[in-house]
Amino acid sequence: DGEKAIEIILSDSPDLIVSEIMLPKMDGFLIREKLLLNSNTKNIPYIFLSYLKDENTVKRASKLGVNYYIKKPFMISELIGIVQNTMKKE
Repeated sequence: DGEKAIEIILSDSPDLIVSEIMLPKMDGFLIREKLLLNSNTKNIPYIFLSYLKDENTVKRASKLGVNYYIKKPFMISELIGIVQNTMKKE
């Protein structure tokens, strides 16, 4: 769930976050918003994987600085390529 994700992110400081939007307790958008408020987490690259992808959600993700937004179902090779390219930029 989203609250547990925040706890893990704050304690483990990941290099990259891949998140679903539709999560219990706190959705992926709210997670991103909270991370942007923290100087230690605001620059962590963020990728959405979700069935929920339309014009409104893409615009919202863009405003939050989400690096990539992939619609499910997706090819694992696509995700691996995006992760590799994102990590090279860091």
